[in-house]
Amino acid sequence: MSGRTLPTEEDLHAYLDGALPQDRRSVVEAYLRDHPEDAQRLQAYRADGDAIRRVFSRAGASPVLPRSPSSLRRQPIAAPGWRRPALLAAPWQRAAAIALIIAGALVAGIAGLWRSESDDALWARFGAQALAAHRSLSSAQPAPAITVSFQDISDYLSAALKRRFEVHNPRDPHYKLVGSRFVATAKGRVPQLAFQNGDGELVTLFLEPWPVKPDAPFREVTGEAGVTTMVWVADGIGCAASGTMSPAELEQIARSLYKAMVS
Repeated sequence: MSGRTLPTEEDLHAYLDGALPQDRRSVVEAYLRDHPEDAQRLQAYRADGDAIRRVFSRAGASPVLPRSPSSLRRQPIAAPGWRRPALLAAPWQRAAAIALIIAGALVAGIAGLWRSESDDALWARFGAQALAAHRSLSSAQPAPAITVSFQDISDYLSAALKRRFEVHNPRDPHYKLVGSRFVATAKGRVPQLAFQNGDGELVTLFLEPWPVKPDAPFREVTGEAGVTTMVWVADGIGCAASGTMSPAELEQIARSLYKAMVS
């Protein structure tokens, strides 16, 4: 494929939306045929999109989500000698980039909610984004990486809340911090923290500044694909916790981690 123009992030986004011109579609499809591991990953994220669609349908919204290309079902041996685009270079970065593609596709479907967003729609939107971000980490190999510090997160939240807000590594005896990053969403970037216990179970916390929202108790917003997502508001922060445990167990873990982080 040395003579072909490599697909860009915009190409992949448009391809998943079914809006890519035919001449560029052939480039993307050829890439996916030659790189079955990336095709499989995109197919996995299509399944996440189906889960997100079900979340929004319960809230009365109709998000526009990526379609499943027929080429994702074909898995030939990758052609040697062709360098991958930077977008798909590393598993952690690749998973994050695909999550952003899904988030971008959601924007068209939820744009109306930004103008007049009910509490139920807000919870559904927030929970769906947290779910997609969680799945992008739980399916990534190798394990998620720590790419931002707690100081970075504290500075970001403090600026958004217009007051000093400190977060610290909770150092929970049962859950170890294994990943931290900023995730781009339709409303801006959001810190995400990933914790893992001794059995390899992953719990993620998704933190979005909500300076005008009052504190609100935990509520379950989705239990799709074996992953539970609980949301709540505390200290002007919209929080979402995702994991494969029961809602009651996830709430207990999330409470403990959050309390240790902000105390």
